[in-house]
Amino acid sequence: MEVDHTLDGSLVFKRLYVCFKGVRDGWVEGCRQIIRIDGCFLKGICKGELLAAVGRDANNNMFPLAWAVVTVENKETWEWFLDLLMHDIDRGNGNGLTLISDGHKERVPHAEHRLCARHILANFNSRFKVEARHKPIIAMLEDIRVYVMQRLYHQRSKGESWDLTICPRIRKKIVDLKEKQRFWVMYPCGYQHFEVVLCNDRYAVDLIRRTCGCGRWQLTGVPCVHGVAAISSLNLNSEEYVASCYSKATYLTCYAYIIHPLNDSSLWVQSKHTKPLPPKSKRLPGRPSTKRRKSAAKREISSTHTVSRVKQVQRCSICYVSGLKKMGAQQKEFQQQVILDLPLQLQFQPQNLLLQLQDPLLQLQDQDLLLQLQDQDPLLQLRDQDPLLQDQFKVQFN
Repeated sequence: MEVDHTLDGSLVFKRLYVCFKGVRDGWVEGCRQIIRIDGCFLKGICKGELLAAVGRDANNNMFPLAWAVVTVENKETWEWFLDLLMHDIDRGNGNGLTLISDGHKERVPHAEHRLCARHILANFNSRFKVEARHKPIIAMLEDIRVYVMQRLYHQRSKGESWDLTICPRIRKKIVDLKEKQRFWVMYPCGYQHFEVVLCNDRYAVDLIRRTCGCGRWQLTGVPCVHGVAAISSLNLNSEEYVASCYSKATYLTCYAYIIHPLNDSSLWVQSKHTKPLPPKSKRLPGRPSTKRRKSAAKREISSTHTVSRVKQVQRCSICYVSGLKKMGAQQKEFQQQVILDLPLQLQFQPQNLLLQLQDPLLQLQDQDLLLQLQDQDPLLQLRDQDPLLQDQFKVQFN
């Protein structure tokens, strides 16, 4: 743990790094040389960042390796975290190591770096960080310790109950590949040498060297679909061609170590060092955001797609007239409404006007309304064209 010294002589918490010996030994002995790093915000009273490094066990599951609490995530804190991590696992400059992250390459120059398109610690977050990071720093670290301690025990008990030579998740991949390999055609060209063909795709497979032209077998250690097709043509067991890092024995070696239990804090030996104060909260410039900004890849996966209305014609939902809103359409409709119960068809269907006037329900009672009707263009046209209509008007209004 590191602290900052203030002008008044008090100590303020700066950062804390955690890597248990049981976890470190399990990663060194039984895990592949792959580490994934990421960080998340703390949501409790003490703000800061939680940095974490995880590996992959023989069953291709998450294996927590180390974690740290820092006041802010920047280049300097990542360099500090990676320096301590490389020292604990004895990798120096990262020779033979694959590091998966969204950057932070400078501190491990000899490691093979890979970029990740999403949150690489999504499973790690969902297990305990979502709940624990809302607690104070000490309570959060204690929850993480208990979680990792129980995980080592449960994973070891699960592995001891397997009646398999390779881990279940790897075996499931082999079973799925056996279903797909039936579409490929094998052409033997030597002792355990094949040319595997499907339509215009063809790959060279060497079962002795355990290689394939696609490169997937060499990269993962698990036979690809072309290798499984060649192995099945000889009636051999595909599980025997899986790398030893996926075996049950390697899995048990990974979880052979434990984290020793602790007594209550009241039984601990009292330290003579001065207790540090909690980190000071820092207000970032600008207005604080109410929601977390998601990455472009995560927005594409989780968010709903919306269609932009730019350069689109806006129409009223009542009259479907462009350039008019709903409130304006209601006012326009009210202004154009006829005073009495005269149907609106009189304005738009003049050819049926004669039948409508013969209906006793539509007889007009007021002479002033006749003057209003005479001003309507359709009525004037019908009155001028049809003499019978003029007589009917006289009968109705006299």
